[in-house]
Amino acid sequence: MSTLDTVRSHIEQELQRRQINLTQFEKISGINRGVLSATLNSNPPRSISINQLDRMAAALDRPEGWLYEQYIEECFASSKVNWRRIRALFLRCIELDRNVLIEHTLNLLMEDYRYVPHMFDLAEELVLNGQLEQSVPFYTCVIENERQQHAERLAISQYRLFRAQLSEDIERNKSAVTLFYPYRDRIPDHLRLDALLQMANVYYTVQEWDLMEQVTDEMSILVHRVYEEECKKMDQQGADYVPLSTERHLVWYYGQSYLIKSIFFEYTGKYKEGLKYIDGYKDLSWFKSLNEVGHLEVHKLKIAAEANLYNLQLMLGNTECLENYITFLKENPFEQLPSLLTILKAANINHFCIDSVLNTFVPHPDNNIKFEIGYYKNSITFNTMLTDFYYELAIYQAKRGYPLEEFKNTLNTFDMSLRRYNMSRTMDYTSLIQHFIRSMP
Repeated sequence: MSTLDTVRSHIEQELQRRQINLTQFEKISGINRGVLSATLNSNPPRSISINQLDRMAAALDRPEGWLYEQYIEECFASSKVNWRRIRALFLRCIELDRNVLIEHTLNLLMEDYRYVPHMFDLAEELVLNGQLEQSVPFYTCVIENERQQHAERLAISQYRLFRAQLSEDIERNKSAVTLFYPYRDRIPDHLRLDALLQMANVYYTVQEWDLMEQVTDEMSILVHRVYEEECKKMDQQGADYVPLSTERHLVWYYGQSYLIKSIFFEYTGKYKEGLKYIDGYKDLSWFKSLNEVGHLEVHKLKIAAEANLYNLQLMLGNTECLENYITFLKENPFEQLPSLLTILKAANINHFCIDSVLNTFVPHPDNNIKFEIGYYKNSITFNTMLTDFYYELAIYQAKRGYPLEEFKNTLNTFDMSLRRYNMSRTMDYTSLIQHFIRSMP
């Protein structure tokens, strides 16, 4: 690196241009004069920390991130890189959204594979601080440079990347879950529980029912084993017991293992089989170590169980439960979208009229149908349900001979939902047109 282009040379030029001496610089920067002298006058010069460089930049009225390019080059000029300086630089670049500099520094750092564990530890720290998106370059770096292909940190990095890639783009989610699939059983239990649940949700949105059932069964085996282990720890440790650090309370994964299994049987037309799994999550108040969050999860699962019980009964053609179901939906507005979707499906399969239900809960299509996102459904699942809802509503309207204009409004809304959320279902659009044509007099 040219001596004319070092951090020190730039600072010296600024001091000369502004005619600032070290005593004055000490006052305006807050940095000890001895430190400044060792940095600017010693040979070799004292190393500058990123914090000191930022304070000097502010004192000289220079922009944030001033001289970072030169700072990076100086960090790697020595054969021995100081990780603490590089770590502080990464954190500061994250704050300033200097992503190009992060990538450049990672490329320089990965010339030595010994820094892979440091990259992983920093990425995990960012996740703990709620900075999953910012951690992506560091996990990617671990994945690309980890030499031990069965290392746990490689599998965890793949899991974090999978979580970071989840979005409203269903095709992107499908690619993400496919890439992560081989690593799902290599991560610690507390992460694996959530990984399997997230995978099941993705498979639900892309209607991969067999894969959804497979990962749900894996989650069921895992959560039952983990619960038994946690119960033993509670008995042995008493007041010193510290629960497993999972993203959601353990009872949520336990209940979801039954709930998703019942959904699998509902969507594959095995309604009586689905009924058997309702008991597994309709009342989990017996679950050990329920705190305030756990009791809330139990309540959510209880509401879901009641809704799914009505769903399965309707799919079996039992319309006698419809009146109670309507009362339930009025009391639980967050359940309206998934429940009305199932009511529409049941009406289309079993050929019964639900005009009164639609008039009660569904605004006129001209006013745009709007539903609230439930407190336990993510936006991906919600958008998938919304697309399915428009599809089933259009079929219902075609079969029932609704006015052309009303059918067209629903069809247009379904089309917009497809384009935004799931283009892989365009064949359903053709199916709707065929339904409409067959229903015409």
